[in-house]
Amino acid sequence: MKRWSYEKIMAMLIVLCLVFPCTISAAGYPDNPAGVNLQASPGMPIPPGWDVDVERPVEFSASRWVERWDPTRPEEVLVVYNTSYTVDSNGNSIPDGQEIAEYYQAARSIPAINICPITCATAEVINRTEYDTNIRPAIESYLTANGLTYNINYIVLTKGIPLKIPATGGTGYGVADYASVDSSLMLLFQSYSIVWRQNNPYYAADTGHNMNRRFECYGYTNGSGVTLSYLTSRLDGYTMDDIFDMIDRGLTPYTGGGGTYVLDDHQLGYDRMPQAYNVLHGMGEVTNPDPWVDSLDWITSDGGIGVMGYCSHGVHAGMPDGYIQSTLTFSYLSGALFNTYESFNAYGFVSPTQNSHGQVAEFIMMGGTGGVGHCYEPWSDAVANESILFPAYAAGYSLADAIHMGLPFTDFVNVVVGDPMAIIMNFTTPTPLPTSTPPPTVTPQATTTPQPPDTPAIGIFGIGILVVLLGAFLSMSRRTRQGTE
Repeated sequence: MKRWSYEKIMAMLIVLCLVFPCTISAAGYPDNPAGVNLQASPGMPIPPGWDVDVERPVEFSASRWVERWDPTRPEEVLVVYNTSYTVDSNGNSIPDGQEIAEYYQAARSIPAINICPITCATAEVINRTEYDTNIRPAIESYLTANGLTYNINYIVLTKGIPLKIPATGGTGYGVADYASVDSSLMLLFQSYSIVWRQNNPYYAADTGHNMNRRFECYGYTNGSGVTLSYLTSRLDGYTMDDIFDMIDRGLTPYTGGGGTYVLDDHQLGYDRMPQAYNVLHGMGEVTNPDPWVDSLDWITSDGGIGVMGYCSHGVHAGMPDGYIQSTLTFSYLSGALFNTYESFNAYGFVSPTQNSHGQVAEFIMMGGTGGVGHCYEPWSDAVANESILFPAYAAGYSLADAIHMGLPFTDFVNVVVGDPMAIIMNFTTPTPLPTSTPPPTVTPQATTTPQPPDTPAIGIFGIGILVVLLGAFLSMSRRTRQGTE
C-alpha cells in the first residue's frame, strides 16, 4: 500500500477547511457575524429583510449595526413643525414654527422630504389623548409614508409643538406618568407602560470616549425590551432672534478648545460635579474651579476664559430668580451648554417669568447654544449626568448624542434644546479603505452590554471531514509500522 506523506494530508485538510467554512458567532448562531443581542420590542417596526424574533437575538447583516464613527448627516434629521401654530411674531407672513423649520433646513442642507408638518394643539401643555391622537401617529405616519423610518436618527421640534403632558394618575416618585412630548417621541412605533419612566439604553454608552457610539436608530434596547427609536431636540426660545442665533451658534461652534466648564457645586452633595471635574481634568479640559473645591460661593465669572458648559444648583444654592440674566457675568462660547439641578428649568419657552428656576431658554437668550432641562419634577437621579454629558461633548460627540448619553431615563420629563448636529471638535472621519478591499467587520453595539467579537471557526462539515481523515491517517500509520516490523 502506498504511504501518504504528512505534507499531503495536511494540505488536504487545509483545502477542505477552506472549501467548507462556517462562522460560529459570539451569540451562538451561525451566519450572525455581529453577535448582536438586540431584543425586538412588541410593536417595534422591523426593516424589511431583518429576521427578528422577540424570544432570541436578532440575526441580520453586520453592515448596518456597525461602530458609528462619522458625525451626523443632514439626511438623518427630521424637522417637525405645527401647521396650527399661526403666530407670526416678526410679521413676515410665515408662521414662526414653519419659519424656524425652513431656516434650520437651509442652514444644515436638510432634504425637503425631512420636513414634517403636523396639525395639533398649540398650547405648551396638552393631555395624553392629544399626544396619542395628533402628534405621535402623525409623525409615525410621515416617517413610514416617506420611507424614513430607518434613516432618521434625530427628531427636531420647532416652536409651536406642545412641550409637556401632565400626569393622569399619581405625581409621586415611582408612580408619576407625566412626560415631555420630546422624551415620549424617542420611543415611537412601540407599546410600553407610560407609568414612571424608562431606563435609557444609550446612557453612558461611551465613557471611554472612543468616539464609536454615535447614535443609530433602533440600536439600543433596555432591559425591559424598550428600544430607543430616535433622539430628540427642540429649537425653541423666547423670541425668533433667540432661536435663529442659537441655530447660528450651533452651525459655527467654537472648536479651538480651552473653553471653561463651570461646576458650581455649593456643597449640596447630590450631584456628580466632583466626578465631572475628575474626568474633564483628566482629559485636559479647563474647569472652574481648578483645583477642585466645593465652596458656598457662587461662581459667576469666567475669569476671561469663555464658558462652554455650565452646571449649578441655581435657585437651590440661593441664587435669585432671573440669576442667569442678573448674576452670571459669563462670556459664552458658541456651543455652550446648560445643565442645572433645578426641577423646572425647561418649564416653558414663552417668558422668563413662567417659573422662578433658571431656564434653559434664558441661557439661550444670554448667548448659550443648547442645554437640557425638565418640564416637571425629575428628582435628582433623573438630572443629566454632567460627568458624562460634558466629557462626551468635549470629546467630540454632537450636542444631541452627548446630552442624551448623559440622561439616565427616557419617556420622562427631560427636554433637550439646540441643534442636534452641533459639534465643538474638528472631527475627521477615518480614511476609508480602498474600494477593492472589503471593510473589516466590526462588532455592532445593539445593546449597552458589550458583545464579544466573532470567533471564526471550522465549519461543522469541515470538522467531520477532519475527524475522518485523521482516523484514516492513524490507521495507515499503524499498518505501515506493522509492515516494517
